[in-house]
Amino acid sequence: MTKEEIIMKYGDDLTQDDIDQLDDLKVYDYDNHNYILITSCGARGGDYSNPGIIDGVGVTFDNDSRFGKWDLIPVYEVEWIDWVKDGKKRKGQRYVVTRIGSDIYILTGEDDTVVRDMDSPNEVTLSINGMYYTDGHGAPYSLMLKTASLQDEYDLMHFFKDNLIALSGTKGAIVDLAHLPEMLGDQMEERIMKYLAYRKSGIALFDSSQEGDVINTTFNGYNDMIEPGALQAV
Repeated sequence: MTKEEIIMKYGDDLTQDDIDQLDDLKVYDYDNHNYILITSCGARGGDYSNPGIIDGVGVTFDNDSRFGKWDLIPVYEVEWIDWVKDGKKRKGQRYVVTRIGSDIYILTGEDDTVVRDMDSPNEVTLSINGMYYTDGHGAPYSLMLKTASLQDEYDLMHFFKDNLIALSGTKGAIVDLAHLPEMLGDQMEERIMKYLAYRKSGIALFDSSQEGDVINTTFNGYNDMIEPGALQAV
């Protein structure tokens, strides 16, 4: 922040010694590339406003003379939560401290602006929980909304992959039940089980003398397995 901004915001909490030290404080000028300026319409476009970070893209200081007016002093506002004993219970309390430069401290102590839940009066939270991102026009920026289409695509691809696997089968053979040899058993289930046993040993028994039309596809097989290319494409 500039000296003027610091006086306006923290002037009531600064002693005269702090203000005198502030006047003598060595500031960061436009040659320091650790600071970024917010722009009203994108990087290096439009009028420049207060120093800060916005939309993940900033404008660093360069040798342009218009940046010479920016005499910036680092200001750190810190919050933390500690637990204090309140009778037999422990009560959460938020504390605040501000550091200006490297030596000026504003020890606010307990934050009396804490909002507590009636159902949980002993619990307390920070005033800001994490980072808030905005776009180039100051509107809230949601990473989840920004990547929603990617999440949809991810979900759809998983659905198609799982569906492909669920509907897949195996390699098999078409068998004409009318020509399974009766010698394999009286019941069809018994014949099929014995047929599979013989087939596993390399013999597929077939009785063409039995009643029933001979189907050309009797010995043809089928393959319902997933093609490797399909999974590779997913």
